Amino acid sequence: MTRHLLFCLTCTMLITLPGTAQVDMNALMKSAAMQVEPDNGPIVLNTFIGSLRLEMHQFSRNGETAADEWKEEKTSPTNMEYASNPQYTLVKMKSKEKEGQSFGMLTDHKAKVQYMLTQDAKGQKMAIKQRKTKVVVPDEKSDDDVVVKRMDEQRTIQGHTCIKYIATGKDGQWTGWVAERMAAPFEDMMRQSSTSKDRMAEKMRLMPGFALEWEWISADGTQRHVAFVRDLQMGEVDAKAFSLDGYTVMDMSNPASTR
Repeated sequence: MTRHLLFCLTCTMLITLPGTAQVDMNALMKSAAMQVEPDNGPIVLNTFIGSLRLEMHQFSRNGETAADEWKEEKTSPTNMEYASNPQYTLVKMKSKEKEGQSFGMLTDHKAKVQYMLTQDAKGQKMAIKQRKTKVVVPDEKSDDDVVVKRMDEQRTIQGHTCIKYIATGKDGQWTGWVAERMAAPFEDMMRQSSTSKDRMAEKMRLMPGFALEWEWISADGTQRHVAFVRDLQMGEVDAKAFSLDGYTVMDMSNPASTR
């Protein structure tokens, strides 16, 4: 579960990248037996209303013991900006390696369209409109072996009391600090890139609330992901956040139409 959660949170964004990154993600998705397909299901609106920035750090090391030093990857940290109201979801990714550049996706759930957003180093903005799609992840039987434990430890993060949770499975161990009384956007996020039977959403319900910080370490001890929720704002989001003002829009849902 934990490995696929990390993957799903960024998968929707990465598959839209042009050039080499697109090829690399396609290869990764193929190896994981994942595929992108039109979203022909019923209209489902967001339940999370608010905005945040997810700061994600990735580390690796050659050895497996506590004495081995973790080394942060060159592309780390990556920041994901997220905003949503019932109709719209906006996600933007910014990488340390591409200063001044960003890519993202604006999804209109009512109209069932999405816009791939890019901004280059010169500030030029492009939005490519297409039909709404979703990433289908095959079911994994190993997920059934995940054990989730609620611990006694507490921490205060951004003014919220958080409870420590540990999820252990075949792929590794996830340790998170969960604000149990807060609504979380993760199920809305995963609806964009869900398993064929929405099993990821089912698994996340084992951990009620909003994880404001978490760490995942692979079972072989060579990979480590650390994430922090920053700039969290609950409640109504300014409509300007979902505006395409300043973007050149290319309509690929109907190639004959551009503006």
